[in-house]
Amino acid sequence: MASPTAPPVGTYGVTTASSCPTPPSKTGSRLPGKKNLHSLSTTYRDEALAGFSGYLAIDEVYDGPFCVLSIVDNRAFRRLAFRVLEHDPDQEDLRSLLADFQAELDRRSLVVHGITTDGSSLYPKVLKELWPKTPHQICVFHVLKEITKGVLRALAKLRKELAKQIPKLPRGRPRQDKQSRARARLGQAPPGKAGGTV
Repeated sequence: MASPTAPPVGTYGVTTASSCPTPPSKTGSRLPGKKNLHSLSTTYRDEALAGFSGYLAIDEVYDGPFCVLSIVDNRAFRRLAFRVLEHDPDQEDLRSLLADFQAELDRRSLVVHGITTDGSSLYPKVLKELWPKTPHQICVFHVLKEITKGVLRALAKLRKELAKQIPKLPRGRPRQDKQSRARARLGQAPPGKAGGTV
C-alpha cells in the first residue's frame, strides 16, 4: 500500500488544519551571523553605558559546573559585562574581566563612583588595584543572609543543649494505677480532694 500524501482526515470527515492564520515562529531557530552578533553586543553595551550611573554590583553565580562573573549597573539594573567560566573563579579571572570593562569605561570617559559585592574574599584586593579610591560596600542582602545563618546556627546549638537537660519520659500517655482507674469508673474524687458523685 502506498503511503498517504494528503493531510489526515478529522473525526467528521473534514481535513484537519491549524487554527492559527500566521506561519510558525522562527525565533531562536538559528543563531545570527557574526556581524549580527557583533552589532548586537556593541549596540546593547552602548545603550547600557549611555545611561551609566557610576555604581556597580559585581557578583558570581554558579550553575552546575559553570560560574558566571557578572557586572551590573546597580541603579539601572542592566548587565554591563559578564564572563562564563568552567571552574570556580579566582582573582585572575576577576582581574581580566574588570580590566576589559575598565577599558570600555575609559573609551567613553566614564567613572566608577561606588561598588557593591557580596562578602567574598575574591573582590577586595582586585578592586583596590583597579579602583583604589572608589568606595566598596557589602550588599545588605548578603549581610542579612549571614546574620540569619548565624542566628539559626545559635538556635540549633541551644536546642541541642536544652534537649540534653530535659529528662527523658516514656512515650505515650502516662499510666494510671489500678485504684485511680477504679475511682474514675465509679466517679469518686481522689483521696484528699472534696467532692464525689452527686
